[in-house]
Amino acid sequence: VVCVADVRNGLGPERVLVLTPSLLMVLAVSRASLWAADISDKCARVPMIVNSLSFGSNDLDHDRMYIVEYIVHSRAGFYVFDVRLTSAAVLKAFYIACAVTVGLASQLML
Repeated sequence: VVCVADVRNGLGPERVLVLTPSLLMVLAVSRASLWAADISDKCARVPMIVNSLSFGSNDLDHDRMYIVEYIVHSRAGFYVFDVRLTSAAVLKAFYIACAVTVGLASQLML
């Protein structure tokens, strides 16, 4: 935001190159966050896949039931500060970050 304000306040268009490392860092963090959230979302589907497997018997398989319960209660996935990283959480964080950035940029440019 401060880099954008410097460029806006007349330090010249050649200073736009100053924004490149910041933009690359934001893109890298965004990509890594979305990748981790995608993995967490896939981990949420594992119990359903294991439960759908059949090992030859049509009756209730207690071992499979215990494995599915263990997977459900382990809540596998990526966590940040003890909060599970899901696609919804990442998109909410991006939305809030964009809103704060636009708000600060508009205050700095006035």
